[in-house]
Amino acid sequence: MNGLSQGLPTQKGPGAIIESKTAFVRRYDVNEDQCTSLLLSYTNAHSHSYPMLIGEHFDEDMKNQMALFLAQKYMVDFNSSHCTPLSPSLFRLPWDLASDLDYVKV
Repeated sequence: MNGLSQGLPTQKGPGAIIESKTAFVRRYDVNEDQCTSLLLSYTNAHSHSYPMLIGEHFDEDMKNQMALFLAQKYMVDFNSSHCTPLSPSLFRLPWDLASDLDYVKV
C-alpha cells in the first residue's frame, strides 16, 4: 500500500469517489489561504507565465497540499459512466489567481 492510499475508504459505488477525495483532502489538511499566498508571492516575484517553477523547494507535504489545492481549482467531479457526454455546465474558464484576490484580508 502506498502512502497516498492509506486511510482511504475502499468501498465501491457512486459515493465512494467523493468520500475518498474528502478523506484524501482532509489527510493533507490543505490550507487554501497559505497556498493562495504562496502562489501570489511567487507570481509577484517572477511572473504569471507558464511553466511556473513554484514548489521546487517545497517539502513533500507542501507539494501535496499545493497539488490538491490546484486540482480543486481546475477540476470538477463528474460521476458518470465511460462515454456519457459532458454537460456544458461543466465547462468553465480556467481559474485565475487574480480573480481570488478581489478582496482584502485583514
